[in-house]
Amino acid sequence: MQETIGIILVSSLLSGLIGVFISIIFYTRLERKRIKVDTAKRLIGNRYFLKGDAFTIALNECLVVFSDNKDIIKTINELYKTASTKGLLSNEDTLLNLFKLVSKDAGIYPKEINDTAFLTAFNTKN
Repeated sequence: MQETIGIILVSSLLSGLIGVFISIIFYTRLERKRIKVDTAKRLIGNRYFLKGDAFTIALNECLVVFSDNKDIIKTINELYKTASTKGLLSNEDTLLNLFKLVSKDAGIYPKEINDTAFLTAFNTKN
């Protein structure tokens, strides 16, 4: 009788701990995905003004949020070289590549959108 109660208690504790551990893993993955989607939205949403603070903040945020993606870091470094030598982000191919990589990594890459739509921002200010 004592052994049965002990087995029931141990198995109950183990199942609870396993459940908590699995929940933590799924929550961490979900939170990481949410942060990546938010950063991608800010980066692409502020592409209408590449010299603006909002775009710059989102671009700098990409270094931390997407630090696990070597291609994104490499592309950001290429953009930095372009910006520091010419004074602005004029390399459309690199910028387009960054938008695609960030979108893909965040899991929101819309395959129906062509390259021109990624580079052409809707802006009623102009």
